[in-house]
Amino acid sequence: MSDKSEKIFDGITNVSDELIESAQKKPKRRGWRRLRTPLAAILVIAILCGIALTRRGLNAYAVAEAEYPKKAAFPRGEFYGEGDAFLTAVVPELLSGAGDENRVCSPINVYMGLSMLAELTDGGTRDQLLDLLGAPDLTAQRERANKVWNANYSTERGRSVLANSIWLNRDVSYSKATLNILAQNYFASSYSGEMGSRGYNEALRKWLNDQTGGLLRQQAGQLSMDPDTVMTLASTVFFKGTWSDEFKKGDTYPETFHGPGGDETCDFMHMERMQGQYYWAERFSAVVKHFTNGRAMWFILPDEGVSMEELVNDPELVSFLSSERYERFGSKDMYINLSVPKFDVGSDLDLREPLRALGVTDAFELGTADFSPLTQDTGVYVSRVQQAARVQIDEEGCTAAAYIAIVGAGAAAPPTEEIDFVLDRPFLFAITYLDQLPLFVGIVNDP
Repeated sequence: MSDKSEKIFDGITNVSDELIESAQKKPKRRGWRRLRTPLAAILVIAILCGIALTRRGLNAYAVAEAEYPKKAAFPRGEFYGEGDAFLTAVVPELLSGAGDENRVCSPINVYMGLSMLAELTDGGTRDQLLDLLGAPDLTAQRERANKVWNANYSTERGRSVLANSIWLNRDVSYSKATLNILAQNYFASSYSGEMGSRGYNEALRKWLNDQTGGLLRQQAGQLSMDPDTVMTLASTVFFKGTWSDEFKKGDTYPETFHGPGGDETCDFMHMERMQGQYYWAERFSAVVKHFTNGRAMWFILPDEGVSMEELVNDPELVSFLSSERYERFGSKDMYINLSVPKFDVGSDLDLREPLRALGVTDAFELGTADFSPLTQDTGVYVSRVQQAARVQIDEEGCTAAAYIAIVGAGAAAPPTEEIDFVLDRPFLFAITYLDQLPLFVGIVNDP
């Protein structure tokens, strides 16, 4: 770490005027530009102590700010399949019960937030988190989480940006070693201030809005820390991709979407004879549309008569979203006539009960939760776990780019078949990158 960071951590419970002044600075990020059509998610873990804390009349201020690289290179294949167990458990739990509503979650965002939480816990509390994350021990999980961060961080040809932070109660002493681990392995900025104060709450909201381009301003505006909060973990994902082959605005026109609440008219984007892979399974079919930055959006349509609830609980769906996609499922190179509605969908999720159902229980119980790696000052337990997520696609978000590449490899024969893939009823989407955990997975019941 830098000399400044060392100085900051040494003085974490006795912050100087110099650090108070530094709180007014925006988080540093190289190459950050205004984004028009982002995809964003926030995972916030608020942790409360079991006793009342003495408050001081000081505002929020930064104690360390992570500086992210312009690009974090990551070779494909190092993380292949290691997140499948986590994905298998989490996706059905978070998407089930949507009913007639839209539902969006970010598996990778939950993964990063729980990985940091594991660093702050010990004993059975940590074991439950590691079991859900699918890691044999904390060292292995730390390495995996660092790979996930590097694999998905990019500011070139679109954006895929992860950011983390920890918000500390200045009346509690914290472990410098633990905070160093968060800074070095998770690029987590640290902040310290008066819990429950207006200034500290506004600082947290501003950080969230800065990391997500203001896309979740309404949700962030409702988030606050109480006077008895010991600390809050915040983790964000921000994504922007441009289609490798654009939808033409002239090919967008109103059509009928057959939603669970009845038929409605909305704007559909169309693309005829798009060359690509058509996938099928026992209960669904899927096509993929690529972005120029190596990511892709999958459109997954349940078969007629298969409900969305049945689909999200189908083991084949999670297998399809995982590293097994190219090994287990049939596909054919075809001309695809794609019709997809423009949509803007979002969710505000309370993750406490889903996590309890997945075996993470001790962290929520005062007296049982073990947060000794973080602090020895007071009893700590998790009181809230919230995720806000939003995904939107439209013509502005699908700007095309073109390139030519000549590759010395076997040439595939051109497709001979054609299929209409019309998303005019509830469907599921996923945004992925190579063999990584999905950035976002969502249900569109009402575009």
